[in-house]
Amino acid sequence: MEQAKVELRSVHGLRRKLVADFCMAAAKCRFPITIGKRNGQRVDATSILDVLALDVDQGTEVVLYAHGSRAKSALQDLVNLLGRDVGAFD
Repeated sequence: MEQAKVELRSVHGLRRKLVADFCMAAAKCRFPITIGKRNGQRVDATSILDVLALDVDQGTEVVLYAHGSRAKSALQDLVNLLGRDVGAFD
């Protein structure tokens, strides 16, 4: 199992548009991916409601976990997505 950590950069935290983009990207991977706060509960990264329920604010570190043949590169893509500074109109 691969894992990757990232500090959320989005000024609005992990909210609507970013969550939708993140969950769609996770679903394209075709293998299980979970996300959670450090030392916290993990949820299915493809579930918009579950990811929103994590209530992640700007500056919070999250951990991504994946199990699959392309897990490492998929996690890096997701880390890059969450590491962006998403502004008010993105």
